[in-house]
Amino acid sequence: MSASSTASASASATGPGASSAASAGAVGAFRVETDGGAVRSLASKASRVRLKPSERVVLDTPGAGGYGPPAERSDDAIREDLESGKFSAPFVTRHYGGRGNSGT
Repeated sequence: MSASSTASASASATGPGASSAASAGAVGAFRVETDGGAVRSLASKASRVRLKPSERVVLDTPGAGGYGPPAERSDDAIREDLESGKFSAPFVTRHYGGRGNSGT
C-alpha cells in the first residue's frame, strides 16, 4: 500500500522579505523521512510524490522577515523572546551574538 501527495509553496524557493533594514525570513522546505532515518528532499512544487507506509512528509515552514535592524533590538526584548520560546538560544547566538542570553 502507498499514498500520493502534491504540495506547492512559493516560500520554499525564496523566503519572505523584510522591512526597515531587517533580515529576510527563512526558506521553507519539503522532505520525506523514513523510520530508518533516510531523508529525501522534495522540490518546492512537488507533485505526485509516492509514499510508502514507513515514510512521512515533513514541511519546514519559513519564518517571517524581521522588522528593523537586529542590532537595535533591546537585550530585554531578546530575553523575553528566549523565555517565551519564540527564539532558541542557538538562534540568539547566531543572530544577536548571544545578547539577551542569561548573564549577558
